[in-house]
Amino acid sequence: MQTWGYSELTIDNGTSQDAAVKLRLGGTDVRFTYVRENSTLTLTGIPPGTYELLTTTGVDWDSGSQTFRRRASYQRFEDLFEFSFDGTFYTTWEVTLHAVTGGTAETEDVSANEFSDPTVS
Repeated sequence: MQTWGYSELTIDNGTSQDAAVKLRLGGTDVRFTYVRENSTLTLTGIPPGTYELLTTTGVDWDSGSQTFRRRASYQRFEDLFEFSFDGTFYTTWEVTLHAVTGGTAETEDVSANEFSDPTVS
């Protein structure tokens, strides 16, 4: 699997809770990042591929277990995210973790096990 790329994903966490976000490719977690409440973060260097995007929000982050200790919820975006690079142009996506007027992204709830372990479905 290619481990580098040029594509970018901007994550806008306009919620009042911190979040953690995973990009999963072919059942393997490729990227994992923490996004503070009411902040935006951009992941760069994403390799080409079609990814699942999973999120968790909550309170009291435990960095050792990489989970929230309280009020944790887990979601997966229903649509997949295609990243590509043709030698000149690369893909950029922007997602919000909060509802926006005119937004079209849908999420579904997943279990803590499915978020943590890519082999669980």
